Amino acid sequence: MDLKGAYDRVTSDKVLQFLNSKVLPPEWIPYLSHVVLNRHLKVVSRSNQGSSWLHVYEGLPQGIPSSCMLFVLYLDECLRKINKLCDHSYPFVDDNTLILIQQLHESRKAFIARVAEINQKIKAIYSLYDAQLSEPKSFIIAIHFRPKQVCL
Repeated sequence: MDLKGAYDRVTSDKVLQFLNSKVLPPEWIPYLSHVVLNRHLKVVSRSNQGSSWLHVYEGLPQGIPSSCMLFVLYLDECLRKINKLCDHSYPFVDDNTLILIQQLHESRKAFIARVAEINQKIKAIYSLYDAQLSEPKSFIIAIHFRPKQVCL
């Protein structure tokens, strides 16, 4: 699963709300708040004509380690909810590998229905965090195991 525009969709208000609600060392809060709130950009054309500085209110800056950490912490609760739906979950920043294992008693049809249901639940959970799956880069591989028949 890959999140579409993951860093761009993070809202400053939600990150700040998160920072104040989590157990983080108090000395980290001012620095992390600065990363979220004090960003500006300037648009420059090919003729070197620049706009005035604009305050950036949304998203996390890419390319700095604290943004990666903020993003993972921001989605921590979301990823915990998703992990409960799957047999195994391996998140890495805005990517998440999910493994669903067919139960021995589960028919192929029931397994495929369960995979589809979990996919819908995952989309709903991500939407609560303003995250959206990148459809071309997100897919589910369902492996159906058929128990070996033993003849005596």
